[in-house]
Amino acid sequence: MDGESCIMGRAYAKILYKYNEIKKIEIAVIALCIRQFSAFLLLNARIFMYIILLRVCNTLTVHTPLYFFQ
Repeated sequence: MDGESCIMGRAYAKILYKYNEIKKIEIAVIALCIRQFSAFLLLNARIFMYIILLRVCNTLTVHTPLYFFQ
């Protein structure tokens, strides 16, 4: 994964945690991936796996799924 996508992934994870606006972030990620199709698979897969982790593990602290991005 290239550095730029990794930084964007961490930024989206922080937004997800801070505002917990999952649907809005999903739409933003889809729009970003459409504009930057070359990064579609890498960025899209990581973000949506994080969203799934957040939904499944919503009783855990957010630090657990955030380690996914490190």
